[in-house]
Amino acid sequence: MDESPWEILETEALAEHPVKIVHERLRTHTGAVLDYYYQPRPIRVIFALPITAAGTALMIRQYRHPTRRFLLEVPAGKVDAGEALEDAVRRELLEEIGAEVGELVRFPAFYPQPSFNAAVFHPFAALDAR
Repeated sequence: MDESPWEILETEALAEHPVKIVHERLRTHTGAVLDYYYQPRPIRVIFALPITAAGTALMIRQYRHPTRRFLLEVPAGKVDAGEALEDAVRRELLEEIGAEVGELVRFPAFYPQPSFNAAVFHPFAALDAR
């Protein structure tokens, strides 16, 4: 199987804010030509499930337009340049739910939507939330 990268034939920026979206015309390793839309910038994102000493999970209810619904979510956010992951978790928890936490348990990072963006998610459990 040929694993060579796809050839970029044309690139067009469709949006810059709040996120950059590009359209690329590509030739795949099989020779097929296709249109591809994605967010090109890699970003680091943390999310944490805060759990109180009593074992209650703290979540937020937030409207998400693509789903046209309010969803229950764990606090999450982008990691600032030069910021440690653990510091980003504590900052986001304070900003989003006003909680401080004790121990942070880190889980393996993953790419949740690699076909659409290069975001790397860093999940945590945030224990003793108060």
